This record gives sequence, C-alpha cells and structure tokens, in this order.
Amino acid sequence: MAEDKKAFVVYADWESQFDLLSDEEAGKLIKHIFSYVNDKNPEFENNERLLIMAFEPIKKQLKRDLKRYENTKSERSNSGVIGNLKRWHIDLYKMFEKKEITLEEAQKIANSRNKSLCDNSDTSKSQTVANIAVKDIVTDTVIDIVKETVKDTDISINSVSAENKFSSTQTKKNIEDRLEEFRLQIAPFKEKYSSDTLNDFWRYWTEKNSNGKKMRFEMQKVFDVGRRLITWSKNENKNFNGKSKSNFGVQSRQERVEEVREFRIANQQALADRLSKYTTSNPE
Repeated sequence: MAEDKKAFVVYADWESQFDLLSDEEAGKLIKHIFSYVNDKNPEFENNERLLIMAFEPIKKQLKRDLKRYENTKSERSNSGVIGNLKRWHIDLYKMFEKKEITLEEAQKIANSRNKSLCDNSDTSKSQTVANIAVKDIVTDTVIDIVKETVKDTDISINSVSAENKFSSTQTKKNIEDRLEEFRLQIAPFKEKYSSDTLNDFWRYWTEKNSNGKKMRFEMQKVFDVGRRLITWSKNENKNFNGKSKSNFGVQSRQERVEEVREFRIANQQALADRLSKYTTSNPE
C-alpha cells in the first residue's frame, strides 16, 4: 500500500468469494487482506490453496486501485507545485511553461531561494500550499473510485434490464394467457369479417415457433390487429374477380367455393361452344 494511504475500497461483489469459505477461512482471508494493504507481505500456507485462489482476484483489484491512486496523487501533487510556482515564483512558472526547465528543477530552485524583498510571504506559506494539495488526495481518490464503481454498476444493471425486459414480461404470462388476450383483440371484429376469415387469421398468427415459446404475432416488431385484418381481407379478395371488398367480408367459405365451381363450369361450357364451331359433321 502506498505511503500515507489510510483507506482502501472493499467491493460488494467480494461477498461471493467469502460465501464459499468457512467462517474460519473467511476470517483468515480478511486478516490477510488487511495485512496486505498495510505492506506486511503476508503469505498463505501451501495447503491453503482455496484461500490463495479466493485472494488472487481481490489482490488484482487492490493493485488496480493502488495504481489509480498513485496516478491521481502524482497529478494533484504536480498541480499543487505548479500552483505554488504560479503564485510565489512567477518567473520560474513562466520558464516551466516555456519548457526551459522541468517541474522538478523549478521546485528545487524555489525551495533554495531565500526570502526576497518583494516577496511578502515566507517559505513556510509556499510549502503549506503544496502540503494541503497532497493531504486531500487520499479522501478524494477513494471518493472517485467509489463513484466510478457505482457508475459502472449502474450501466451494467441498465444493460441487463434492457436486454431482459421483453423476456421477463413474457415469462410472467404463460402461452395460454397470451392466446386468450389475442382472442379478445380479435373478438370486436366478428361483425365486420366472417368467422372463416377470423379463424384463418387466428390459426396463421398463433402458430408457434420451433421451441413453442412464442407465437408468430409476438415475433413482429409492430402488430395492430385491426390493420392486419384489413390487409388479410384484401389478400383474400384478390382470389375472386368482380366481388367488392364489402361483399367478400360477409361471404361464407361454402359460398366462395360454390362461386368458383360455377365459374369453372361456365368457362368449360364456353370453351365447348367455341370448339363446336370448328367441328365438322360426319358425311351421311
């Protein structure tokens, strides 16, 4: 653990690793974690392989957090030094900005300077500015880590919720209930369309997929029963000539079959009459 670092983050998802351990093993693991973050270099016994496996992912997370802490500490420490230069040693600050000297060199020069006549503060004030910036790093870094962790968790939860929203809704109702709901949606159209049309429509759109969990209409992105019935009726009308859409809607299946049969007979008779004109009679 870094010097002067007084805190570390314990993650809620570590619980699953502790749940796999006995109370005695869990106690050893938590004590091992505290020894590790306090740089005591603890080690498990060779026969404690389960504890070694449980600690390994925790160890990696602690190292990632430590690296993030060190980076943040370095950045904020540098910011404190730059602020100190800008306030009390403007000439050194300008040289640093122009990259004529490094930040470390500017800090060394500033520390070695004696109090000048134009400087209304003593060197202790200059040092205090940098010290304050460093002391706040531990608390700020822990807060940043926690915020990022919560943010990542929220994103993960939202993603899972979005993916499972439809499936969870479907599992709440069995297929019989969904069939009944679909039947109730069709019921208001009984007076507008024939029972044969509605039955054909019902059988087609309630066909189940290969695993039997969804029906055809449930696999459509958009499904409005009224609009679908209009299209269905139009497609049926295409099979019959000379019939209006309104008349077709009230025809029974038997009437339509009879109409087709009569149409075929009429065509056959007309063809026979035309052929008879070209048929020569036998000589007497």
